[in-house]
Amino acid sequence: MLTRAARMKWPLLAATVAALAVTSLAEAGHGPADAVNALHLGQTNTIDASTSLTTSAPTTALVITTTGVDALEAFANPATGAGVGIYGATGTTGAGATGVFGFLGSNTPGNRSAGVRGVAQSTGANGAGVFGLHSSASGTSPGVLGETPSSTDFAIGVHGTATAANGSVVGAAGTAVASPNGIGLLGSGSVGVLGVGPLAGLFLGNVHVQGTLTKAAGGFKIDHPLDPAHKYLQHSFVESPEMKNVYDGVVKTNATGLASVRLPSYFQALNRDFRYQLTSLSGLQLVAVAKKIRGNRFTIQSEKPFSEVSWQVTGIRKDRYARAHPIRVELTKPPSEQGRYLRPELYGEPQALAVHEWPQLPGS
Repeated sequence: MLTRAARMKWPLLAATVAALAVTSLAEAGHGPADAVNALHLGQTNTIDASTSLTTSAPTTALVITTTGVDALEAFANPATGAGVGIYGATGTTGAGATGVFGFLGSNTPGNRSAGVRGVAQSTGANGAGVFGLHSSASGTSPGVLGETPSSTDFAIGVHGTATAANGSVVGAAGTAVASPNGIGLLGSGSVGVLGVGPLAGLFLGNVHVQGTLTKAAGGFKIDHPLDPAHKYLQHSFVESPEMKNVYDGVVKTNATGLASVRLPSYFQALNRDFRYQLTSLSGLQLVAVAKKIRGNRFTIQSEKPFSEVSWQVTGIRKDRYARAHPIRVELTKPPSEQGRYLRPELYGEPQALAVHEWPQLPGS
């Protein structure tokens, strides 16, 4: 039962519900037809007092059944404040306790049918069609929860659609505005987040992957240095079957033809299996590694004194993460992917043989 303060906060709904009950009693001979606050269906009514409908029976307090029209409409039009059209609350602690419940019973509903629908006509940043709030300062319960028990591939718990024909519109967005470490959007599961489309993901900022990143290809894309307003410049990544690190530079040998190259202080802690490449930049001559890497440095010797030498050293990662997650170069496809392809069209095979059959999302 709502408190008096709560009933006063939402007078229109409480008055409507109670007035319907009073009208029913009056028509059945249990009270005067002009009972206080009675609402006469089919008429325009003005109700100035707060009323309530109370039942202690384990049943529904009020049932309105209609065909083809709205069963109940409630409007709150205060000049100021946060007017509420319909307010639902429950104080029970059982599973599935719900303040407002909407149900769509059809197995073949029409387009955009819904158990609960919220519509916003605001043209600004505020005013949501549906707003969910977890008001406690602690806990992890969501403001809005979407759930589906369907085992069909790509069944959706929560779906957002942007239907504008152009512009950078957003189907679904998550924003963390208070905490510097807040998470705007969280995905979890065997696939945490799935993006499908010509541009499956766009990140305007830094991206960190706490794990292994795999891809079919990769590179950088920037405004072309010679024509930044009209062209892009793209380069491919340099790749290797091993977790290889590359270090290089140019050094000048002394009067005896020797030069010491200092590597980063973490070099030997991070790398193993060193490889060397040397090139003389001072004419044709012999250059060699006089002393191999030790103490994060090595020595170069040139045939001629005071020579410039270009050097390159590579190493294979040996840090703990690299040892725990080595790159497996050749993999046998699991049984569920045998006979299937990541990109079947490149092998002249039908899309039905794709490892991942991407979903056709509602509204797409």
